[in-house]
Amino acid sequence: MGEERRIDPMALSEELDITVILEEQKKAEEIVQEAKKKAEAILEEARSAAREILGKAQQVEMDPEAKKMLEEEERKIKDSLSQYERQLDEDLKRIKEKLTSNREQFKKIIVEMFLGR
Repeated sequence: MGEERRIDPMALSEELDITVILEEQKKAEEIVQEAKKKAEAILEEARSAAREILGKAQQVEMDPEAKKMLEEEERKIKDSLSQYERQLDEDLKRIKEKLTSNREQFKKIIVEMFLGR
């Protein structure tokens, strides 16, 4: 029993530092986990609210007057598109005629150049 156990203050200090670091790390991990749980709860609440809103929106029937206005607007757009399509067809026809006419003029010019007129 005559042996005395000596404690190295530096080793004790290092062990305490490591213990403190590990405890702080554990606290930080707990805070992160709690934040994740709260975030998941908020996301689930938002998803639930979105599903509820979507469900209600799908159940709403369109007002007859609004439906009539939309149908009228759709008809006007279709008429405008048809008119625009006809105009484009006419323009294309004129362009083809002009190209054909120019082609004949180019042929005539080339023939005259070869014949030397």
